[in-house]
Amino acid sequence: MSAAERMNRESRRADIIKAAARLLAQKSVAATPVSEIVKAAGVAQGTFYLYFSSKDDVVLAVAEHITDCMTEEIQQAIEEAGGNAIVKLFALRDAMMAIESKPAIQQLAEIYHRPANRAVHDRMADRLLLRLAPILENVIMQGVDEGVFTADNPRVAAWLILGGIRVLELAFTDSFEAHAAMHDMIQYALRALGYSGSSVATNNSAPTSGETHGS
Repeated sequence: MSAAERMNRESRRADIIKAAARLLAQKSVAATPVSEIVKAAGVAQGTFYLYFSSKDDVVLAVAEHITDCMTEEIQQAIEEAGGNAIVKLFALRDAMMAIESKPAIQQLAEIYHRPANRAVHDRMADRLLLRLAPILENVIMQGVDEGVFTADNPRVAAWLILGGIRVLELAFTDSFEAHAAMHDMIQYALRALGYSGSSVATNNSAPTSGETHGS
């Protein structure tokens, strides 16, 4: 297969995934037949089966596509925030809340939260945590180097924080409550990491550069 053919194949597969994502944001998995997905993607039904073995296969691909896009947005937000580890940790929090507030993401999340789709939801959540773990670990390592965190094992610390976020996602389905819980979770995480800045208990946004060290 030539490079051009491979690129065309990847592009067509991506088009099918995007079409399925748009439909799933409007309907349930059960109410979205393959015939509608191929129509929205502008491909023949036979073409669909060149890329996916079943509807379940493309539903899973949509979930993986969503998590990959979320990871890229969070990584970009952290990089654009720059600065110290505290600023980056708050940037991670804000990016996660901003993504989860998008109507399309909320609609898809509602679909994947349904009991019948629990396996897909869990796989999507696991994939997101695996992608975010090294990103958060690097932020924690930076904080240790800066002297604002005292984590002996940044990898374990990263997984403990992400595990807490995962529990919040299961416990709070209301977006307002979920955002408030996420704010509290980051405050607890900062304390667990040994941060002693004065803004931990009061601010809803990242502390300024003058507030990132112990008072």
